[in-house]
Amino acid sequence: MPQGAARAWPRGGRRVDRCYRRLVGRLERDARGALRRRAVRLYRAAAGQGSPFTPAVVELSYTVTLLSDGVLSLYRDYTEEADAGAGAVWRAAETWNLWAGCPVTLPGLLGRRRRAYAGLLAAAETLLAAQRRAGAPLYGDVSARARRFFRAERFYLTPDGIAIFWNPGLLAPRCAGVCSVRVPYEDLGIARPVFCEPACHPLRGTLPRLPWMARPGRTP
Repeated sequence: MPQGAARAWPRGGRRVDRCYRRLVGRLERDARGALRRRAVRLYRAAAGQGSPFTPAVVELSYTVTLLSDGVLSLYRDYTEEADAGAGAVWRAAETWNLWAGCPVTLPGLLGRRRRAYAGLLAAAETLLAAQRRAGAPLYGDVSARARRFFRAERFYLTPDGIAIFWNPGLLAPRCAGVCSVRVPYEDLGIARPVFCEPACHPLRGTLPRLPWMARPGRTP
């Protein structure tokens, strides 16, 4: 899991690091509980039948998609391989204001205007239709499914647009994995968020020189 935000962003980075430490602890408890019990049952069944046993494996990985101007955006993939290698993938994502240590939400970016969400989904439908024409194994009613299964928390930011995604089995068979599209900011009429303090802040020169401000590698 990502750690180290507090070194560069002392104000909000501690909250971000603490959130991911708690997340890892919760997932470890789940893996050592329900998944381990299931693996024990599979092991005993395989031993009783004299057949080979494939251990259960859980993998948690993350990919940073944007780290700029006080914004951290990433998605996390949780992969579980058990039951003789049958894999299940689940994706989640977060976007952070590193200065405050607070999450950035899609309503916060688009507002609560129906027109903004309609534009996002219309652009997503166009991109999904293009993927289907290119050979992606999407369902025939992918447009209706994209609207039905859209969730505002399933997004992350990139340097040039907002990516929204659907977990396996929603828009295509599970073997196709996660389905995602990226909509440019300009198509939505918004700008990429910026949370850095301005260099010309009128009170900046009156602040005392704190020890953490002189640390090497700190982003101004």
